[in-house]
Amino acid sequence: MKAKKLKNIKLFSILSISLVSTTIIISCANNKIIENKENINKLENNEENKDTGKLIQVDSNVSDVSKIDKEKKEISDNLNSESVNTASLKEKAESIKLDLKDEAKRAIKEFYLKPYSASFTKENFSSYFKIIADKSLETKLNNITIDKNNINLINFDIEVLDKSKNEKLNKIFTFKSENNINELIDKLTNSNNFDDYFDYDKSIKNKFIVDEIFEQKNFVNYFIPKKIRYFDYKLISFKQDDNKQNVSLKIGLYLQNNEIKTFEVTSENWKGKPYFNLSKEEKTKLDIQWYIDKGNESLELRDSSKLVPTLILPSKIELNSVFKVKEFEGYKITLEKTSFHDKNGSLKYKFKVENNIDKTVTHSKEHWMGLLRKEDDPENYKDFSDTYFSTKDELKTDSKFTKLKEQVDKINGSNFTPRRVSNFQYLDPSSMSAENLKYFLGFRDPNKGISGSRDEPSNKIIADKETKNDININHLRNQYYFAFYNVKASNPNSQGLNRDLSFKVGFIRKDNPEIKHHTKEITLKNQSNTLADKYYAMEDLSNLGLENIEIQKNVIQSMSSSDFAQKINSQKDKTENKYYVKVKYQKDFFIFKNYKLDNETSPKYVENFYIYEAKEANDPEGSVYIKLGGLNNQKSITWLKIDGFKKQKATSWSFPKSEHEKFIDLANNANLTTIQKENNEFWRLRKLEFNASNGMWLVNKDKTKVEFFMPKEYYEPVFENKQGIIKNAQFRLQLPIMFNNKVSNVWERFGKNRNFSWPVAIFDYETLKNDKKLVINELQMQGAVVNGKVTRENFSINVELTDKGIKFEIIPKNKTYKFTQNYHSDLERGYNSEKYANLTNLTPEQINKDIAIFYDTHGTNIFLEYTSDIQVEKFSEQKTNEFKYKNVTYNQFENPVAIENKYKKDEPFKYNPNQNVEQKWTSGYKPDYEVMPYDSDLDIIKNIGARTFAAAGGSFTVIRKINGDPNDYRYYALSNQHVVTTTFDMWNRPTLDDPNINKKAYIRGFNKHISNSLFNAPGYSDGHENIKDVPLKVFWSGESPIGKDLTKTNQKYDGNIVIFDIKEAITRAKRESRFELSEWLENWKNLKPLTFTYDYRHDSPFIDNLALDYALGSFPAGKRSHYLINRAKFQNDERISLYQNGITCLYFSGGGSGSGIINSRNEYVGAVNSGNFGYLFAFALGTRNYDYIGGNNDSNPFLKNQAFSILAHMYRANLYDPRTYAFNEQMEVK
Repeated sequence: MKAKKLKNIKLFSILSISLVSTTIIISCANNKIIENKENINKLENNEENKDTGKLIQVDSNVSDVSKIDKEKKEISDNLNSESVNTASLKEKAESIKLDLKDEAKRAIKEFYLKPYSASFTKENFSSYFKIIADKSLETKLNNITIDKNNINLINFDIEVLDKSKNEKLNKIFTFKSENNINELIDKLTNSNNFDDYFDYDKSIKNKFIVDEIFEQKNFVNYFIPKKIRYFDYKLISFKQDDNKQNVSLKIGLYLQNNEIKTFEVTSENWKGKPYFNLSKEEKTKLDIQWYIDKGNESLELRDSSKLVPTLILPSKIELNSVFKVKEFEGYKITLEKTSFHDKNGSLKYKFKVENNIDKTVTHSKEHWMGLLRKEDDPENYKDFSDTYFSTKDELKTDSKFTKLKEQVDKINGSNFTPRRVSNFQYLDPSSMSAENLKYFLGFRDPNKGISGSRDEPSNKIIADKETKNDININHLRNQYYFAFYNVKASNPNSQGLNRDLSFKVGFIRKDNPEIKHHTKEITLKNQSNTLADKYYAMEDLSNLGLENIEIQKNVIQSMSSSDFAQKINSQKDKTENKYYVKVKYQKDFFIFKNYKLDNETSPKYVENFYIYEAKEANDPEGSVYIKLGGLNNQKSITWLKIDGFKKQKATSWSFPKSEHEKFIDLANNANLTTIQKENNEFWRLRKLEFNASNGMWLVNKDKTKVEFFMPKEYYEPVFENKQGIIKNAQFRLQLPIMFNNKVSNVWERFGKNRNFSWPVAIFDYETLKNDKKLVINELQMQGAVVNGKVTRENFSINVELTDKGIKFEIIPKNKTYKFTQNYHSDLERGYNSEKYANLTNLTPEQINKDIAIFYDTHGTNIFLEYTSDIQVEKFSEQKTNEFKYKNVTYNQFENPVAIENKYKKDEPFKYNPNQNVEQKWTSGYKPDYEVMPYDSDLDIIKNIGARTFAAAGGSFTVIRKINGDPNDYRYYALSNQHVVTTTFDMWNRPTLDDPNINKKAYIRGFNKHISNSLFNAPGYSDGHENIKDVPLKVFWSGESPIGKDLTKTNQKYDGNIVIFDIKEAITRAKRESRFELSEWLENWKNLKPLTFTYDYRHDSPFIDNLALDYALGSFPAGKRSHYLINRAKFQNDERISLYQNGITCLYFSGGGSGSGIINSRNEYVGAVNSGNFGYLFAFALGTRNYDYIGGNNDSNPFLKNQAFSILAHMYRANLYDPRTYAFNEQMEVK
């Protein structure tokens, strides 16, 4: 039989890979597999070995025929001796093929991929290659090897199993790459410096001598060979120079353990001592000496979650409680503090070494430790008193004291002003203490006007009848420590609210603590938490029912309900409507505690409420629905039906509505509406708020139906509420569906007027519980207007109740119609081609059936409609948005982080039915954003805190480690292009390797002790959390990289991925006393790799209809600020906009650029581009217009068109150097 001529793979301009040969080895699966690994590619296929059960295909370069014949005979004898009948498997084996996938061939050309023979690995093999085999066979890659004789040849060992016959087959495919790997060799061996080929701790040059350390048995424990591209280095031999401090070494360059080349290098200045032949005891002594000589580098934090040096004064720190040291057999090592300096936060210490046997003690030299806590304002609050802050008589003549006393005696209430966040103050007198008052009360500057900033003290004089003075306490603080004490709340009203706050302030001179003085008692009147005032009153207002009000029937009985409604609604000053209704005072009912009451001694009514609006007047019945108003022009979300009006015939005709229709109109699609028409009966319509992770209605693969699953936690807490009786429970679905038959004015028809154009489906909850499955038929979607009439098309909904929730399927009646979810390309512009240009009204035959029905992914609105006897619903015993006055985070923006939600650490985004109802502030509402305290234990906040940092003038987010090598400390991190500023031609190399451009940057990470006006910590550039000169290389640029054709692409994403190498920084940080930063950097290896999200790939105008599960890590001005993001606006199909919401403060400044947004699914969302004090915005990476990710979300990544997407460049880098730029899970071609 003649050898088959194998068809070559098509050659590309960048790559030629061709199939050279195949070899087949067959054995019984239960017996030893017969194989010949060394000569597998030299076997020749001919008629003679047809009967041996081994098929061999080979090129014409094989020369050792006799050896081949001998191997063939051995294989034949083995097969015959085991009597394995392999004829059918052999036939199948002949047809097995290995080839590059068609899409891989495309990617190689379109993405400028340049694979060499050693580029392919077990990790990336299945993404590039396909195995074509009989369906009865199972195949897998067994091994990949480089040919020893020709390193441009690569062998793929494919294992094939025929289970039915219990036979196993190994077939070897040999491919050749025409990218000549030999051309790389000289570049990788052109240095004669040993350090260019091996990594090691340079300090060992002062420990060991040449003739010991370079012995192979010792060498492997101290030196790590560098892996450069596909090659490795090994020490072959060494020769010590005459001076014994220098050495010449013979190094080998290896490719898959095959020696490629040997060359000579040198290493100099080895000045150590003999070590390896010493006794165990002598070695231990030297090890200890070397260890303690390193000082800070030898220390490890015991438990940084409990004790960190930056939070402890040098005089107070117990070094052995904070740090742990290495254990050496027979010795005990501890730390001894020798001196300290509280003012500058430093100390000196020694290592104490005790021999456990003879008890002899030695000490190390003295080491310096800095960056501990500096002396600061006193915190021994229990000791504070007038006596504590009084100067002894003998010092009262000191000029420093007399000057202090003169100034302090003038201080009064005019010198103070509350701190503000988003224009609100949190100064609740009853919650203030000596410990926390400083976070909520600031010092007024007599030389400044009123602050216009919403996040600074207003600088207003807040004390009544106080004489203004020129004392500036902030200036006093330059020389004096201060503390509040004798903090007391007073002047309670009848509702239990303390309205006044009194306190004293003590001062202690910094350079002479014996000089002290205190103020007189200062009282600030009518102080409160104004944010709580707003939302507590709002919640009270919406909780009011008929039981809480008295209608003044003697006033309204002479009026018709329609006249009353007209009078109420036309009144410009709504407070004038308070004379028609009185709200009864019940102390335990109201959250807000500062209402105006009719009588402070024995109150009966609250006088702050009035009728805001009246609707649905019924003159014959003498009734109307009213909505109450309250403080600050707030209005309720509850409608109350009142009667007692003069009955009369209707004065004007209107289309009659059922009671249910009236309720729906009153609700007007609000997030929650309550209507009470009589005692103990509350009708509600509640809009559910789904999340981006679970709220999308998606078309199935063949586009024949739309599917959605609603988890039971969205409806069971409401419909199965055990607090009362639930009746008439229904689901009300507003469906964003449209018949796509060339609709004109799409946004007007579909978007703007969706309350009229979207069909509504209603079904009963009890019926579903009983029947488990429902079909809602004869629903109609709207289409184009033809001859003045709206065209319609029928569809149905299948509903199925499961143990975990409800399944929905939307199915068209016309089964030839397919769904689309592309709003812009298919609904707006689907009929823009010339084919349809002159067609005004499409016939059924002219409709494009592939896009005949549009259903929006994000637009569906689901309402729960029900009646209950529960006036105030509660879905959790845990209150929301409580104000935190203990262990307050006071951030670097001089703001207290005071709003607290006690989420379970893994459930910050757990659904609460009230989460989208602002009027339920304490009962489940979630603001758009939540500023996180520094001690947050939420998983997502700890995750983003562990991976976000300031650097190079912006903010960065760690994406992943570049490979799995534990000795490699390089990481991908993403920021803005305008932060990094550098780009390069990414088609030719993975990183910008230009010594004139490659950068070093500072890294500023997370730290618990940050600098601000209340914490005497080091500043921005020299703080505990900051380290300089960390090397970085540019890896990927999202903004106009140069293409292979030397033109610019249309890529315009303001993003840049750099690679930080933190290995040296970890050690140096400890040396510089930055222990927490060192540990924080070391922890990067434990971070779960981020993938990239496709949350924004959908072509929907209603993206922001879904809530989010995001967190943001930002460093504006280098100051840490981390948030939960529950909602965000989405603009221009690519921008995620975060607006100030008047509750939580978003912080802005230079340095915030590049701030990373991640979701709870551990996906990277986008980098903040810019902002101002009104909002900030970030660009999504994956949009309908451009896929900057290039991943697997919706199609094969090799079939995408973005040659400079993130993953396209990762493919280039992986083939360039597969061990350094490891193939990761998001790169897999599925």
